[in-house]
Amino acid sequence: MLSASFNDRNLQAKIDELKSKVDKQRILNLLGAVSLSYIQGTYTNETDPYGLKWQALSIQTIRARRKKGAGAKILKDTGNLFNSANYQVMGSNVHIGFNAAYSQYHQAGSKNLPQRAVVPDNSRGLPARLKAELLDALDIWAKQ
Repeated sequence: MLSASFNDRNLQAKIDELKSKVDKQRILNLLGAVSLSYIQGTYTNETDPYGLKWQALSIQTIRARRKKGAGAKILKDTGNLFNSANYQVMGSNVHIGFNAAYSQYHQAGSKNLPQRAVVPDNSRGLPARLKAELLDALDIWAKQ
């Protein structure tokens, strides 16, 4: 499974604030669901989690797909990769990712395959837009 997880001080502070009001597992499931929706949205928009557009399909790939009667959307030939998107709560962590075995090749790219990242890169940290969405979800939950 290709996955990403992050340790963010602002998110952790908000989680700690809510822990006294709500079961931590429910909070983590909320964060997982918001993160999953986010990565599915960036995937649908054909961007990496930081908003950078994926490299376009080659003319050869488009022609081959059209011969098979398939469309020209990036990483949407069979739908298997998109449909493998998930999140898992493991202890006090949330992991978001894709179960398709080949997802790592799209994430990193290779000699013959351009990089089309589908999950945030741990070394780059949490995308600002995702962090904002997570904090907003926690704020809304705190007001309930």
